[in-house]
Amino acid sequence: MRHIRLELEQLEHRAAALLDDQAFVTVTFSNGTRRTMRLASVIDLLREGEQPRVIDVQGEERTGDGQLLQLIQGIARGEA
Repeated sequence: MRHIRLELEQLEHRAAALLDDQAFVTVTFSNGTRRTMRLASVIDLLREGEQPRVIDVQGEERTGDGQLLQLIQGIARGEA
C-alpha cells in the first residue's frame, strides 16, 4: 500500500501538468454506482482510500494522458 501511495503522489504532479478540464472518465465504485469526473480527481480518491472504493475507470486515451489513464486503471483494478 505504501508503494501505491508514493506512486499516486507522483501521478498527481504529472496529472497537473498533463490534464485540463476536458479529461473526463467514468468511475465505477465498489457499491455499483458510477460517476463522471476529471481524471486528475480520481487520483485523489485512490490516494485517500475513499469508501466506496474505486474499482474501475473508463475513458478515452488522449494524447499526453493515455499512459496516465492506463496506470490509474491498473491501480483501481488492483493490478499495479
